[in-house]
Amino acid sequence: MRLLKHELIHRVLISSLLLGLSVFASASDESYEDMSALIAEASEELDIAAAALPTASVAQENTAAVRTGMATIYGKPYYPSDYTPEMTVYARSLSSGKTYSVNVPDSASQYKIKLPAPGNYVLFSWTKDRLGNNIGDPEGLYRKVGALYSHCSATVLDVTCDNHSPEPVALKPNQVIRDFQISDYYYDKDQVPQP
Repeated sequence: MRLLKHELIHRVLISSLLLGLSVFASASDESYEDMSALIAEASEELDIAAAALPTASVAQENTAAVRTGMATIYGKPYYPSDYTPEMTVYARSLSSGKTYSVNVPDSASQYKIKLPAPGNYVLFSWTKDRLGNNIGDPEGLYRKVGALYSHCSATVLDVTCDNHSPEPVALKPNQVIRDFQISDYYYDKDQVPQP
């Protein structure tokens, strides 16, 4: 474990003082008891001086620098069909509202998105092209299709799941998530966030 700065300085000063006192003692007629008293008094004064020094440690400073960083998500594109269209995957920070994105080519087997961490994100995707129709549209107009990483995506995605609310993803610095899938296309109209 690394020492606090003031402890390190304190030890260096005491070592220097002891070395100086031992040289002084060998060159003079001072008794051992007198030298011990001088050393004890000097040590107390150094303790008082060291207590006034800043207490941040090297280890604490390094830890603070490591607390923030990037997390990486390796995702598997999903679309409820026999192919995967070109899409954009989005990650929206719940704290700042900032949105990060990555383009995923059609038929890609994987994508990668790096995100600032720590942080909590809502992940969703939208197809690049207009592919589907919205049942609520009276004319059945084709539209871009969105998907959400929802409670259903995180647990079990089938007809028994009726909680299609976004499932926030908590990320830690240097965390790697593999085989992540934004797969909930079975939500109510307009439930997927817009880019």
